[in-house]
Amino acid sequence: PARCLWAATSEQISEMLGASGASTSFDDAAEIPAIVEVFSNTARAWYVALVLRVDDGMITVRFFDGDGARREKASFLEDPRLGVFGSHTDCAPPPGFVAVPSSSRPGEHSFLDVVAQQKYKTVELAWQAYLEQ
Repeated sequence: PARCLWAATSEQISEMLGASGASTSFDDAAEIPAIVEVFSNTARAWYVALVLRVDDGMITVRFFDGDGARREKASFLEDPRLGVFGSHTDCAPPPGFVAVPSSSRPGEHSFLDVVAQQKYKTVELAWQAYLEQ
């Protein structure tokens, strides 16, 4: 899987993906980050998604499809159509956000919402803000 160079350290990615680095499904609700990837059968494409809830082995996520329509999808945690952020997408910031040099963390990036002029420490936090709209 691809690695989000600014999204997480290699150690964090290895932890999220498991020791083999091959698994991208979630076996335990405690492992689930706020931002994941989901495969849309309708669009036949992977999207970045916000976890809305986890109940009894089911996860519900929100994402915007290729046409910008807001979608929700419920799946079992073990569903192979769920993945760790960066395993199927390019780790780019959401639409309307740009990577900018961090003013407080030399050599690192923050993610600026151009319209709201709000900075986010990580690309996941930028995606979370975007998907919570």
